[in-house]
Amino acid sequence: MTIKINGTNTTAQPSITGADTDTGLVYGTDQVQVVTGGTTRATVDSSGKCGIGTAAPGAKLDIKHNSANEHLRLTELTSGKYSALGVDTSDNLRIYANNAERLRILSSGGLTFNGDTAAANALDDYEEGT
Repeated sequence: MTIKINGTNTTAQPSITGADTDTGLVYGTDQVQVVTGGTTRATVDSSGKCGIGTAAPGAKLDIKHNSANEHLRLTELTSGKYSALGVDTSDNLRIYANNAERLRILSSGGLTFNGDTAAANALDDYEEGT
């Protein structure tokens, strides 16, 4: 593959590309962007913050996705089973294990298990006794 250096340095035409001229690296003011198909997919800024799905990361690793469910997935290569973290449209944190939701931390407080979405079933405080 031939590597091309392009003086345009835009998302539509990154500065360093291969044969696919809308896929490559864009160098901005104190940041580097990875571009595929003319869209920024990842950004590393001058403070070392890395954004996936965002050009303006707000944390050391900032993952943004335009749909609910899984945002970070860890997959076992041989079996394909995975564990994941996700945020849904209600700002609930969802934790997946063995390819299914196992725990949900509700944005209003409380925990639900195994995909149960009913707030009434959530554990929402600590109690002792019988």
